[in-house]
Amino acid sequence: MRIDIYHHFDPTPPDPRLDQVLTMLQSLNQQGVQIMAKVDELEAELVEINTTTNELAADVDDLLAQLAGGLSPAEADAVKAKLVELKTALQATAAKHTPPAP
Repeated sequence: MRIDIYHHFDPTPPDPRLDQVLTMLQSLNQQGVQIMAKVDELEAELVEINTTTNELAADVDDLLAQLAGGLSPAEADAVKAKLVELKTALQATAAKHTPPAP
């Protein structure tokens, strides 16, 4: 049995649109990488915000428990100081996570 193989080379250059498609795909890939990096940053911000708000909520619950039992003047001053501290923490969190004005 005889098998003959012939290879024919086509010397015409490839379609230049293929280079354009490749360039566009590389650009889209880079944009996807940048978007995913931004998503990771946003997720980290959300975790930090969630942690901070949970801690503040626990502090408010503690203050409510103190208020439920009645307060002496010294305890009232301590609650007031804690409320000021919570307000400052909330303002700092809001300032840190507020995007700049365009």
